[in-house]
Amino acid sequence: MSQNSQDFYSKIEESCQQIRSIFGEQPFDLAMVLGSGLSSLVEILEDPQVIPYQDLLHFPVGDIEGHHKELIAGSFKGKRILIFSGRFHYYEGLDMKWAALPSWICAGLSIPVMLLTNVSGGISSTLRPGSLMLIKDHINASGDHPLRGLSPWKDEPQFSDMTKSYDPELATSMHRCAQEKKIPLQDGTYIFVSGPSYETPAEIQMFLRCGADAVGMSTVPEVITARRFDIRVAALSMIVNHAAGLQASIDHGEALEICKKEEGSMIELIKKWIGTL
Repeated sequence: MSQNSQDFYSKIEESCQQIRSIFGEQPFDLAMVLGSGLSSLVEILEDPQVIPYQDLLHFPVGDIEGHHKELIAGSFKGKRILIFSGRFHYYEGLDMKWAALPSWICAGLSIPVMLLTNVSGGISSTLRPGSLMLIKDHINASGDHPLRGLSPWKDEPQFSDMTKSYDPELATSMHRCAQEKKIPLQDGTYIFVSGPSYETPAEIQMFLRCGADAVGMSTVPEVITARRFDIRVAALSMIVNHAAGLQASIDHGEALEICKKEEGSMIELIKKWIGTL
């Protein structure tokens, strides 16, 4: 194992050891990563324990609006859940492997299922602000990879199969829950870009031709890393704006307002879905 890999994995193991010392040894059934403006999902937890990222070993701390930067443990419907309230972004200057930190932590803690949430821009004409999209596949357009240069860890393979990146059974369950709650839910392909600038209209037209339905600056590094460890993944996008060229301009503050207005449906869907695990 290279020195770079050994140093990184040592930091992950130290972080996991600290998390166990804080939250206890009882295993978690599910981990959730919350995107911009979705922190109110934390309110579903019973008896939550909260620790700021700044108090955790090796956790980067950013200041992106809409991200609370807290790790929270609690339970809901008999499931023990670990929530990353706020994520880590490549555009903040982090190495791509650190943008996937929640997945490394889940691997270290042997958490079997991850639910990832994000806000994104709609490219498909069927996705409007307030729409919910279940990610069925993704395109990594960032030009980087969270596993690049790292030796295998915990006997995982050097190469990982991404054919079923998003677990089909979890997806079926999510759609069943949406139907029962009468919440519109579409499938779509998410394209990951590095940011921090929004995309140009020409880029959006190219992404549309590539088969992308929504665009954003997160989630994919976490999915790639999770699949390396056979962690089952489901991912939900809330569409908060039309992508560049499909509306007059794009503003992060306006996107957060849309999220605040429409998050109730996502929360209800997730609550229903957790009960099926």
